[in-house]
Amino acid sequence: MGYCANNLGIAYYSLQDRNHADNLERAICCYHNALQVRTQTSFPENWAETQNNLGNAYSERIYGDREENLELAISAYQAALQVHTREAFTKEWAKTHNNLALVYRERGQSSEAITHLRSALEIYTPTTFPIECLVCGRNLGNIAYTIKDWNKAIEGYGMAIEAVEQSRSWVNTDKRRQEVLGTAIDVYAKMVQIRINTAQCDHALEYVERSKTRNLVELLVNKNLYPKRDLYHKQENYQKICNQIDQFRQEIPAKQRQLEIILGIPDSEARNDAYQRLQNELYQLHKQRDKILEDINKVDPNFKFTQKVETIPFRDIQSLIDERSAIIEWYIIDDKIFTFIITRHNPQPEVIQSSAEDLNSLLKRVSAYLRLYFRKDNKKWWRNQLESRLQNLAEILHMDEIISHIPPECDRLILIPHRFLHLLPLHALPLGNKQDNGYRKQNCLLDKFPRGVRYAPSCQLLQLSQNLQRPNFSQLFAIQNPTGDLSYANLEVEAIGSFFAESQVLIKQDATKAALNNNNNFKSAHCCHFSCHGDFNLVSPLESALIFTDNERLTLAEIFALSLNQCRLITLSACETGITDPTNITDEYINLPSGFLYAGTPSVVSSLWTVNDLSTALLMIKFYQNIHTGVSVAVSLNQAQQWLRDVTKIQLEDWIIKHQLKLDFTLRMQLRRLSYQKPDGFQPFQSPFYWAAFCAIGN
Repeated sequence: MGYCANNLGIAYYSLQDRNHADNLERAICCYHNALQVRTQTSFPENWAETQNNLGNAYSERIYGDREENLELAISAYQAALQVHTREAFTKEWAKTHNNLALVYRERGQSSEAITHLRSALEIYTPTTFPIECLVCGRNLGNIAYTIKDWNKAIEGYGMAIEAVEQSRSWVNTDKRRQEVLGTAIDVYAKMVQIRINTAQCDHALEYVERSKTRNLVELLVNKNLYPKRDLYHKQENYQKICNQIDQFRQEIPAKQRQLEIILGIPDSEARNDAYQRLQNELYQLHKQRDKILEDINKVDPNFKFTQKVETIPFRDIQSLIDERSAIIEWYIIDDKIFTFIITRHNPQPEVIQSSAEDLNSLLKRVSAYLRLYFRKDNKKWWRNQLESRLQNLAEILHMDEIISHIPPECDRLILIPHRFLHLLPLHALPLGNKQDNGYRKQNCLLDKFPRGVRYAPSCQLLQLSQNLQRPNFSQLFAIQNPTGDLSYANLEVEAIGSFFAESQVLIKQDATKAALNNNNNFKSAHCCHFSCHGDFNLVSPLESALIFTDNERLTLAEIFALSLNQCRLITLSACETGITDPTNITDEYINLPSGFLYAGTPSVVSSLWTVNDLSTALLMIKFYQNIHTGVSVAVSLNQAQQWLRDVTKIQLEDWIIKHQLKLDFTLRMQLRRLSYQKPDGFQPFQSPFYWAAFCAIGN
């Protein structure tokens, strides 16, 4: 009888319909009936369970006096604790303390609430009960945050963050790890705010880094884990083991990404068959990997395929730059934008906090920008408004104020965007325009820093890319116009090839996926240049791709499976190759550059929109011309962008003649039409649409 009454009460309590208030009354009645049978003397465990259930019902009760209901809830929970002691019922004891904390919080008794939550967290630790620890830690942090008890808020949020990071380590796929982090992104944001409030801006930046691009960071760190070489007596045996490890690290994530793509396809027999096949293949791969691990551990007992990746400390962030360099890192939360400015001149990062109004303006402007860009009919309106939108963006982000905090001797800049800022050409943000001989001379971010403006997804990824040393740069592998509709791609690739001692180019119909994947020169090249089409898939980013002959697609999922450990530079001279998901709150960097960074290159050049074929060809030729003078990728790209922006009609004609570019009659006519009846000083590519799309990412 008592069992049935208790379960009926649970059923009524769980009903979430329009009769919820009445259902709670019925649940309370059922629990009281159950307690007539489930007495403390006869059935103490059951009695305590029902008391806890009764406390839950009273805490949510809609009818009656609210204060009285909360008092009844407290009485029921405290009764449950008479039986649910810490020694005998550890988990139930912690759960009841959490429930009591929520009631005391509603009553405004923050001190009592904090006491009960700290009791619960003695049991709900990050490693034993990570889900419950996340909930309790967040509750403790939120209550302490409200009363500005920063130390206790740090305690609560710190445990919650450790719990979510523990949970991430237990799941198998990138997608699930991203989802787990997404459930706690508010906790990271609050921790960042508290650290800033308490003048601990270095720790604030460290927590920003803990919340960004974690999947890619962990993949890159774990990619280089191998057993200890000196434990193997025969070099060939050690190399065989390392090759097997590399194979599993490529094949298992590749299968997992294929599964993720299939799960986004509408249900069908073919889809279900493919899903089952991949599941079976994954099972076999895991089984084989476990057997290899077992064999390795007989020689190296401490080896694991993965390890916990520690976040980058602020001292290491500062060590990434020299005395003449600066980092600007943005972090967007619910009500403001944080801008962190890092130099070697200050022991702490400087932080600029925006107003809520600035954030609202930014959201509206970026939303309008993206809405206009992704319109299917015509990008002409977006292109015509690009310059004015960049001006507005610079004002909203207060770029002039940000730059004023950077010492004047700094002439190199690294930009680390956050969320939708990854989609914007921040290097092209205007800092004010000047007039020069009657023609507009722009003054934007890249003009301010002659040693280059480049991008990184996070400071930790910047560190990983800078650790990759690729001194050789004599071998080029290129894909040239596989779809046959890029008028200037042939000119572009032929000119670029002249800068390299060795080059192999797959041209037009020969540029197939099979030819690429089976080509050893591709795998050993120092520079890979893709002059083709590309597109970003907003719905399924892993299906974003470079387009080959017969519309074959080299997808992001497939790029992750490549091995390009000799490559110093990947250039994606194609459309939309640098776009990432603007809705991703965890700032997980999922785009074509991320795949190539994982494949082994430290540096990627990619685009943020559908680019113009002619201007891109000229930009790329100038870019490689600059690289072969010995300057960095970022400086080479920036100088090429400045040149393309500022070059006049006459200067361009002279440059084409000087470098003997092979323009056929059709291309010459197209170029002449662009400047027809324009004065000699006309700048045909002055609009940022032509020169600002490409970004240098990484080292």
